Amino acid sequence: MAAVNERGGDMGGEAALATDDPAAGLPVTVIEPRAGWQVLNLRELWRARELLLFLIWRDVKIRYKQTAIGAAWAVLQPLLYMAVLTFALGRVAGTAGGPV
Repeated sequence: MAAVNERGGDMGGEAALATDDPAAGLPVTVIEPRAGWQVLNLRELWRARELLLFLIWRDVKIRYKQTAIGAAWAVLQPLLYMAVLTFALGRVAGTAGGPV
């Protein structure tokens, strides 16, 4: 027997009744934006601190997994860059590191 809508018309054989919906008894969550412009909600960030730390650690671990010295490269790279620039620019400028 085909399903019939409220007006008595045929809905075809594919109509689902409201009681057949598996999500009918579940609560509905409505997500709405807050009023105004909020840069950073520190309270929400504090509640999600464990997730945030896990995501940061995962990114660091993935980024430096292939390097021989690991995450220490994040500290050594800027220091080595500074040393190379100091040496190179010191040579070009001809300064001995005295008063400027």
